[in-house]
Amino acid sequence: MKSETLLQRAKDAGFSLAAVSANRFNVEACHSLLAVGLVYGNVFDNEDEGEPPAIPAIIAPFARRNYYRAAVQKLQHLAGVLRGECGGTRADYRIYCNSQALDERRIAFESGLADIGRNTLLLTREYGSLFVVGILTLPFALEAGTEGRDRAPGQPPERKPFALCAGCGPDNPPCKRACPTGAVSGDGRIEKERCIQWYLSGRETIIPAAIKKHWGNRLYGCTLCQDACVYHKKPIHGIDCTIGVLPAVMDARKIADASAEELKRTFHGTALGLSWLCPDVLRRNAEMCLGRLPPKR
Repeated sequence: MKSETLLQRAKDAGFSLAAVSANRFNVEACHSLLAVGLVYGNVFDNEDEGEPPAIPAIIAPFARRNYYRAAVQKLQHLAGVLRGECGGTRADYRIYCNSQALDERRIAFESGLADIGRNTLLLTREYGSLFVVGILTLPFALEAGTEGRDRAPGQPPERKPFALCAGCGPDNPPCKRACPTGAVSGDGRIEKERCIQWYLSGRETIIPAAIKKHWGNRLYGCTLCQDACVYHKKPIHGIDCTIGVLPAVMDARKIADASAEELKRTFHGTALGLSWLCPDVLRRNAEMCLGRLPPKR
């Protein structure tokens, strides 16, 4: 299959971003890779704001829908289309999406899907960093299309990290200034021990005073470095996703007082229902919104 044909198939499947690459990443048992981006954007026309709770617990935009599951479902559909056109078995078309099994960011960058921003997130001029990434393995080599006139099939254009951040400068870019805990270095590194999102994800049980000070009313997701990005100052429309719908704001007290089973039911199938984001973490996060230390259980 020609590279440009594959990219069109990805577009037809609903991916605003797509890039192809030969397998230069030691991914087992495949010839080529397709990297895609599913845009969630910053415009949410259909959100029901409702009556705000007395003590809000805020969910970041990337977690208000299960965009990762949506990306997987679209890749599953695309894999079926490609099997019909190019052959191969289901096992030949493996999907990686927030899997931790592959360095998805590196593959996305080196395949030419997106740049890497100074806040370490993948970045594009059109969609900023407001998208999730998926990788699909392919059992066939790519043929050169019109996009491959100046380079071999699947070979990405040469690019360096931070190319899209050139206008911000390396010393004190907006993403670095926006981080109240100093987690963003501005040179493509994140100090996880200072990152609010690191603790929101339940990576640590002991929360430092500096993180508590800037926790705010976050139930899940810190987007301060994203919000400050110059590429996010315009409306960015994402897909209309109906999988795992959550409100932008929930009642912190109800979550803090809920049982584990109640929380599992509430967040089943959502981005907050992942196995590693256990009820104890969600309760702890809600208790932080309430301004009290997590009780011993």
